[in-house]
Amino acid sequence: MIERRWHGKVPQHLSESFFHHLIDTGVRETIQISGNLGARILKNENDGWVHFVLVTFWRSIEDITAFAGQDISKAVLYPEDEKYELVPDLHVEHYEIVEDFQPQAQA
Repeated sequence: MIERRWHGKVPQHLSESFFHHLIDTGVRETIQISGNLGARILKNENDGWVHFVLVTFWRSIEDITAFAGQDISKAVLYPEDEKYELVPDLHVEHYEIVEDFQPQAQA
């Protein structure tokens, strides 16, 4: 499994609107692609900015290519992003998940 991470930040007063925009664009688009295994949004507020990290999980590099195109290190951005004064990272990071530990259920 591969984890794909993208980061961007928006001014605090636009963060709630951007959160919904992120769901309506990046999240909805990725979860419809075969080979996507889910998505997670992380958020951190700092000095008047809200940082968002979109983490998506993929079966293979080929599946990521179906979403991102040939250069999978390039961020997928949307024309409406400017409306939220988004400061995006233009590149994303990919990590192979080598082990996933979960707590055992309590009896």
